[in-house]
Amino acid sequence: MLLFIFPSCSFADSTKVANDPTRLGVGARVLGMGKAFIGQADDISSIFTNPAGLSRISELQLTSMSGKFINEINYLNVGGVMPSSAGSFGIGYINSDVGFSGQGFTTEVVDGVRIIPTASNSSYNYKNSAITLNYGTKMPFINNLDIGTTFKIFFQEMSGPGVTAKSASGYDADLGIKYTLNRFFSLGAVAQNIIPSSAGGKITWNTGTVENLPHVLRFGTNLKILGEKGLINFRNQELSLNIDGDVTPARPTIPSLYHYGLEWSPIEFLDIRTGIDQEIVGKGGGLLEAANNFTAGIGINFRGFRFDYAYHQYYSLSDNDTHYFSLSYGIYKNKPTPEVKALNYFDITEPKDKSFSYENNISIVGKINRAEVKKILINGSEVNAANNSFKTESKLTLGKNKFEVVGLNSKGNVLEKEKVRVCHTLKYNDIPENYWGKDKIDKMSSLGILNGYPDHSFRPSNKITRAELIKCFVKISDIPLGTSVKPDFSDVDEKYWAAPYIEAGVKNTFMTGFPDKTFRPEDSISRAQSIKGIVDVAKLDKGAPVYESPFIDIPGRYELIKEINAAYIAGLLKYLKGKAFEPNKPLMRGEAVEILSNIKFVSDKINSLSDWDNY
Repeated sequence: MLLFIFPSCSFADSTKVANDPTRLGVGARVLGMGKAFIGQADDISSIFTNPAGLSRISELQLTSMSGKFINEINYLNVGGVMPSSAGSFGIGYINSDVGFSGQGFTTEVVDGVRIIPTASNSSYNYKNSAITLNYGTKMPFINNLDIGTTFKIFFQEMSGPGVTAKSASGYDADLGIKYTLNRFFSLGAVAQNIIPSSAGGKITWNTGTVENLPHVLRFGTNLKILGEKGLINFRNQELSLNIDGDVTPARPTIPSLYHYGLEWSPIEFLDIRTGIDQEIVGKGGGLLEAANNFTAGIGINFRGFRFDYAYHQYYSLSDNDTHYFSLSYGIYKNKPTPEVKALNYFDITEPKDKSFSYENNISIVGKINRAEVKKILINGSEVNAANNSFKTESKLTLGKNKFEVVGLNSKGNVLEKEKVRVCHTLKYNDIPENYWGKDKIDKMSSLGILNGYPDHSFRPSNKITRAELIKCFVKISDIPLGTSVKPDFSDVDEKYWAAPYIEAGVKNTFMTGFPDKTFRPEDSISRAQSIKGIVDVAKLDKGAPVYESPFIDIPGRYELIKEINAAYIAGLLKYLKGKAFEPNKPLMRGEAVEILSNIKFVSDKINSLSDWDNY
């Protein structure tokens, strides 16, 4: 028993070899099959055996195991696996510990001369644990080949009278592969403890004693005899045969070990297992040999939960018989598939409903799923449908666009209707994606409130003209334009692009002309004068008392102080907070968008572009 209780043992070459707790902490399912699992490796037990098996796990799995090895050593392990698009990641924890009582000896010195040996019963404790970090993935470009790795961190503790080596730690790693030759046969291999001692692959005690972890090569095969993927499909039963072999090439005194396991599933929720697990025992004279240990077990599966029990015999001694128990989650024999919804008559593959587009035209593309569909109409017009698909080009107007797609049968009856809603916004070549006002500029342009130029620029730093600003006032106020325009200004021709807006804006006193009967539409407008018009358009209260000027450069008796104060209180000038107002500075196009977009009914218009309810 000492080989398992104490932290290390010495072989013929006198090198101390550490006890690896992961050799037993493999889970009750694997122990029931004689620890033969390298070639099968098809569930969470792979984190303790062959990490390459993790690559085929498609959802979260958890497991735990407990047992009392040879009725002396408490064994516990827990683990979890999380799959991802980049492979499956796992973590495990294995712990074994033992406590026992024995005689300890102390000495007493009396008067500096007599030495009296004293014996007494003392308690000793030994704890050996490991944390595993696992990863498994499919090999690119090589079908059916999986690889995986396990990084192991070890900890050991001892306590008791006279024990000087109290704690130890170290690390090592394993590398595994698995190749599925066909539906019923697969191979696996694992190189255990591959990090050389010189590179840190060892366990070091606080006394300075170093223990090495032997390099072990493990090979395994899995043959599915019965089952849907087996050699024979017989009454929905499954039967697998596993054969593994362990070789320690650097230590010829350690015999090769073999493991044999069978797993039979006579019904879906029950697994019955048996196997032979070879372990190393001493035969005297410093020699080692392999002993055959009988194993058996069962597994019960229910809605993703699996309970496993394993019986393990050790060296034909009934006192050493050990029982292990595991509980796992996320393991399905045949996972229930969700109810499949009947196919739609057709699907629209592009564009997505409720999407935004910078393009002036859009392609509406779809596929026909059922033969009953004989015609496709988009907004009442038939489109070409061939080879079970359809495609048409449609023009987008600024703002929201709705397309109704209808599928008809041979009699003209409606089989299905679908909506595609797209908001068309403008894209300007001088407004980068990270520009502070991009979103508001895009949406204000989509509403036609303030547009860009023919060269697809917006020029936010340009001065806004009086004509552009009065157009903004009319557009945001939803004032209808007159059918015939008779400008009252000598410098505004009836064919001038802004003539209708100037007429409507002046009529509603949003802006006035000059005493010389001119409007000067291409002139710029100062911040102060623009705020006067904006406050009138927004119908803000100009009667609020001004206790303190909102800007350091606006004196209390400034002629437009009430208008500026009203705009400030309403939150229209947030972009100038902490800055001077500079009332005579020309208003820029980007500033105009920022100020106008903060008016309540204008912000509602902007938000409506993203509101698809009842549209």
